[in-house]
Amino acid sequence: MFCNKCGAVLKGNARFCDKCGAPVKQPGGGAGVNAGSVNAASGMPQAPVSPLGPSVRVGEILKDRRGLLWSEDSPVSVTDWNIRQKSADKTALYISVDNLTGKPVSAIYFSFKGYNFLKEEKCDIDEAPFLDLNLMPYASMLLASYELPDDTIRSVELTVTNVVFSDDTIWKNEKSVMLDEVNTEGEQELIPAEYNPEVFRLMRDMYPAGSARMSAGMLGYGKFPLDKKKYWLCGCGAFSIDTKCSKCGIDKELVFRILTNESFEENRAAYNAELERAAEEQRKAVEEQNRRLEQQRMIEQQQLAEQQAIYEQQRAMEEQRRFEKRQQKEQQRLAEQQRIIALQREYMEQQQAKMQAQAQQMYVRSAMPTDAPAAEIPAGTTGEFVFCAHCGAKMSSDDIFCPECGEHV
Repeated sequence: MFCNKCGAVLKGNARFCDKCGAPVKQPGGGAGVNAGSVNAASGMPQAPVSPLGPSVRVGEILKDRRGLLWSEDSPVSVTDWNIRQKSADKTALYISVDNLTGKPVSAIYFSFKGYNFLKEEKCDIDEAPFLDLNLMPYASMLLASYELPDDTIRSVELTVTNVVFSDDTIWKNEKSVMLDEVNTEGEQELIPAEYNPEVFRLMRDMYPAGSARMSAGMLGYGKFPLDKKKYWLCGCGAFSIDTKCSKCGIDKELVFRILTNESFEENRAAYNAELERAAEEQRKAVEEQNRRLEQQRMIEQQQLAEQQAIYEQQRAMEEQRRFEKRQQKEQQRLAEQQRIIALQREYMEQQQAKMQAQAQQMYVRSAMPTDAPAAEIPAGTTGEFVFCAHCGAKMSSDDIFCPECGEHV
């Protein structure tokens, strides 16, 4: 079910339109659903049935015409129109338009003729205004419904008579040229798939907004642009008459400069050269990194060798220190030993001298009596006797060696 005022689709058994707030009225009853429109079996409301036939329901599309309609120099185009069952006994015309210019549109005036199934003219409307649109540049809009005077109308011939822009300028169809079908299907040559990377790179570099839409899957540039003098077809497939595309907004001059085989080849060559340059820079960077790593490795090896040499030197010095310490200890031991030997020798000499002194004293005491005859003293001696410190043998004091044991006296 549709609103009688704005044509918006109504929800369920709504009593007011959720778009414009108008009360929902049906012929033969007040706001709400018509009497007799309750399903007896389910008890649920159902849409009124058109008098034209039990199979036609409110809101049903009776005629749908898709395809681009445009008249020369018109700032707007019609992308499709359809006729719907607006109410139980009324039909309405719905028109979708595109703004082909860079200025907002405030109002569009149409004239049209309506025909029934038999191609008989059923109406001739001189002025059908659609006001307060605020149709933005290069945008699309479904206009509000226009109630048809005859519910048997199934086709129309449209003419855009006036277009009012937001700056109060008005375009007038002085020649009253009727909208005609513009068949663009198959006119544009497809861009070979092998050039898809070039298309994206060119758009990325020269029209970022287009590449962003391409990345988001909202837009595609799969065709070569085509200039038809009165209009032109963009690479995105859009019909345009202005200096900018009515769909993607790209400049006409730019898209014709970008989307060419020559541009693709140049871009591919430049891209390959850039890849080679980048690869060469990468190779040089790797070589430089390897050189630095090798230099660092050599420095580390040199430092390691120096540390090893220092360690060996310190180890040799430690060995030398230990050797000198051992020698010093050995010398001290020998010196101590020699000192002990000297002390022992001195002690022995002292003991020997003491014993000799004691022996001499004993000898003197044991000398013969005074009245005894004196012994014969060998010639060449002093006549004094001593005893050997080693064996105790009696010997002359003039002897150097003991005549019994041979020890030095």
